[in-house]
Amino acid sequence: DRLYVTDEYNFRVQRCTKTIAWTCETFFGVTDEYGSDTTHLGYAYGVEVRNDVVYIADTSNYRVLKCDLNGECVNFVGEPGVQGPDDYHFFWPTDVAVDSTGRVFVADEAFHHVQIYNSAGSYVGLRGITNLPYIPDTIRINSPRGVAISNDGGLLVTENLGRRLIKY
Repeated sequence: DRLYVTDEYNFRVQRCTKTIAWTCETFFGVTDEYGSDTTHLGYAYGVEVRNDVVYIADTSNYRVLKCDLNGECVNFVGEPGVQGPDDYHFFWPTDVAVDSTGRVFVADEAFHHVQIYNSAGSYVGLRGITNLPYIPDTIRINSPRGVAISNDGGLLVTENLGRRLIKY
């Protein structure tokens, strides 16, 4: 009975709980304060909760945070102010998903790929091809905005500019 919601323009993630009605409180971030330390967010787009761990795609800080249920967060992968295309850095991470084995999938809209990490944050692989001109096939992804894991364990990727859903 909990729902985590990114509140992009207020620089926070809300945790909502339902008893009789929904009530929400700030889980992480400081309302109306942009920042790049491990208590602040910069335009967080995506959030995923898996096995009592909360992952936040902190989009304009080019990182993914890993948090416990008390809102204590550390950099999982990426770092503020550093854009890559490499195994550890992002340009515009928009969403995060975690599969049953603990692999973490991060959609990077600007680099047109999904980066994959193990539960410790080590790079595992990639879906898509970094900055390759777009052709609608399963090799190229046009601005991945969202990622999720399907019931059968497949990776689902929504494209912002390609206007389609891809299943791997």
